[in-house]
Amino acid sequence: MAHPRNSQGNGAVVYVRVSTDEQAEDPLNLEKQEARCRDFCVQKSTPVRAVFVDAGESARTVDRPEFQRMLAYCRAHRNDIGFVVVQDLSRFARNVQDQGQTIAELGCIGIKLRSTYETNIDESPEGKMGANMLGSINQYFSDSLSVKMRGRTRQSVAAGRYPWRAPIGYKNIGGKEGPNIKPDEDRAPLIRRAFELMATGLNSKAEVLQIVTSCGLTTAKGKPLSKQTLQAVLRNPLYAGWVTLPSVPDFEPVRGLHTAIVRQETFDRVQSILA
Repeated sequence: MAHPRNSQGNGAVVYVRVSTDEQAEDPLNLEKQEARCRDFCVQKSTPVRAVFVDAGESARTVDRPEFQRMLAYCRAHRNDIGFVVVQDLSRFARNVQDQGQTIAELGCIGIKLRSTYETNIDESPEGKMGANMLGSINQYFSDSLSVKMRGRTRQSVAAGRYPWRAPIGYKNIGGKEGPNIKPDEDRAPLIRRAFELMATGLNSKAEVLQIVTSCGLTTAKGKPLSKQTLQAVLRNPLYAGWVTLPSVPDFEPVRGLHTAIVRQETFDRVQSILA
């Protein structure tokens, strides 16, 4: 990869990404990506100025926290940065339009994209064609996987399982059969109390939130619930034992295999009050 003789514009930023929380929890995945990118930069005598890591973020969109921070950093340090280095183009984008637009945006400020695996990607006509072809292939695989996942998700929900990260009050458990979430022994009682307090009709949502927060109810990250999160909890039929498919409005709720946290009568009462 060609670069100026002086140090100006010769630095690189490294961007690494994994798609799922499971992959993000495997440090070697991200570490290997970063190590490969750093080795690439050493071979090209290009100092690494910054590293940006998106853990558990899909590349189907550019709306990724660290990806946007990386672009902002490039704009702010355009005189010192000459390259964005990724392990491969699928880490950078899985949408050919986003890929092309972002490469062009970086190009306007004098920054080039480099891939450790696809070393033929450069600013030559052949390099640009290669990037476009790989971008189309990456988008195809992403779109194809999305279709398969939607089908699997629908099958899982139809079987009474909850195929996503467990909401507050539940924990994910392994197994390919039976319930795949169970009540969180610490938070489930407080979720139940929130419903019961709301069902009396004597407390506002703000008062209920204050009470359960004072009792120790937090998110999985240890933060207090927001008003919006409490509203989503109180509206979610999962807590009464049902599984739904929000992406398909006409999908009828299915009785879940998991243990309900609140009684159906309590849940229904809360829905009437909220309405």
